[in-house]
Amino acid sequence: MPGPADPPPADLTGLNDKLTALITAVDGVDRLHPTLRRAVATVAAGVLHPAAPWSGRPGRPGQPGLDLSRHDNQIDVVADLGTTADHPAVTVCRAVRQTIQNTLQDAGYRPGTITITVVNVAETHQTTL
Repeated sequence: MPGPADPPPADLTGLNDKLTALITAVDGVDRLHPTLRRAVATVAAGVLHPAAPWSGRPGRPGQPGLDLSRHDNQIDVVADLGTTADHPAVTVCRAVRQTIQNTLQDAGYRPGTITITVVNVAETHQTTL
């Protein structure tokens, strides 16, 4: 029977889905943003390991703009964001980083390297009456 120090099961798909929902709910996050790096990693993973289950390699599974990789009980995260112009990007990134750290710790993982890139800043459109 696993003890409290044993790492949780390697279901990073569920963790990825949870992080996606929590990150996109942060004030100032417009969306997770797909990048060329993500597209190349996805294609490479499919070509190199077409029938292999996901083992924590970047590129699958997950959402465009969010990559998780596991090293023992440590999870590294790369998040590529679109933000809104009405929120300072540095404030949004700090909130996203804290959300990621809290979520990983709550799931029983140790946060590793967390890389957050702002890829796009979306204009906010306000309607005046």
